[in-house]
Amino acid sequence: MQVILIPRRTWKWLWPVAAMALCPILNSCRKAGAEDTVRHGDIPTVPVVSPWIEEVAHEQSFVASLRGAGFIELKSRVTGLVEEVLVEEGARVTAGQHLFTVGSRVLAAELAKSEAELKGNIAEAKVEELEVENTRSLHAKGIVSKAELDLAEAKHAAVLARVAESEAAVAAGKLGLDYAKVSAPADGVIGRIPNKAGSRVDEGDDLTAFCGDGVMHAYFHASEWDALEMSRTPGLFQDGAAKLILADGSEYPLKGRIDASDPVVAAGTGSVSYRVAFENPEGILKHGGTCRITLTAMVPDALVIPQKSTFEIQHKLCVYVLGEDGIVRLRPVEPSFRQGNCFVIRGGLGTGDRVVFEGIQLVREGDAAMAEVREPGRVEAF
Repeated sequence: MQVILIPRRTWKWLWPVAAMALCPILNSCRKAGAEDTVRHGDIPTVPVVSPWIEEVAHEQSFVASLRGAGFIELKSRVTGLVEEVLVEEGARVTAGQHLFTVGSRVLAAELAKSEAELKGNIAEAKVEELEVENTRSLHAKGIVSKAELDLAEAKHAAVLARVAESEAAVAAGKLGLDYAKVSAPADGVIGRIPNKAGSRVDEGDDLTAFCGDGVMHAYFHASEWDALEMSRTPGLFQDGAAKLILADGSEYPLKGRIDASDPVVAAGTGSVSYRVAFENPEGILKHGGTCRITLTAMVPDALVIPQKSTFEIQHKLCVYVLGEDGIVRLRPVEPSFRQGNCFVIRGGLGTGDRVVFEGIQLVREGDAAMAEVREPGRVEAF
């Protein structure tokens, strides 16, 4: 290799030229290093948590209306005057107790008339019966014709028909007289009495409302979605799973259970009706009242994630999952129900997934991120 020697005096003007040539190269290297540092600094560190399994309480609350199992609207079954009112409004009565008498005098007179007509028809039937026997005897001797015998038997049959008609009238009269006496169908409490003694009522008019002792029913409507969730949680239908919140916010001391449901989804509202039975020994629950029904069941192996890890896109619940490759991916999940500050998940996640717990506004689908692992548990959810 040939070495070129540069005279010392030449360095004075050659050094500035060399420095100017090297500056762009050094600046380029420095800039590349800076860009690498910024790019590395843009990767966010996000807290992640894995879904966990625990026993949770599944609660659902509904507005309900109360109806007494023994509630009856006592109506007049005859037309006439209210002759007797033998009970006061709000009074407690026993089964079979006489409460009202309606139109009994007119009905008793009509019954007496029907009984008299029956007696007359029975007597006439006996006369016609003797006439038939006599005519039959004469016909056997050839004294009267067959036509006369047939006529006598026809008259006897007509009288027997009137006897049957009179018997039916007497039976109807006795039934009407029974209807005139209104009695308590069971033990219970009498409501308001709109028609006092001396008032005229028609058949079907209200006499009073009667509420029997015993079970009180709370009726509520659940959406089709809620009804499906309830069917997947059989514990909601067990004894003691339902509690009742009264109108003043206090809790009714006795718990109940769902004892009936409508098998048909209402066409207009898309809801399903349910009935909850409660004992009412002290009469605290009143027919026609409103309340709230809360159903509670324990779900032993629920997959849980914090609510703050979730967001909605087009009415779908979603989360961000940080993969093992450090890439954030959006994943729709199928919630079962919300409990406190958590969601119980039915599908879309497993216990091994890393869900972005906080800072979901800092990442997007496909972004790179570094994980700050949090211990799973309900404490994180708050």
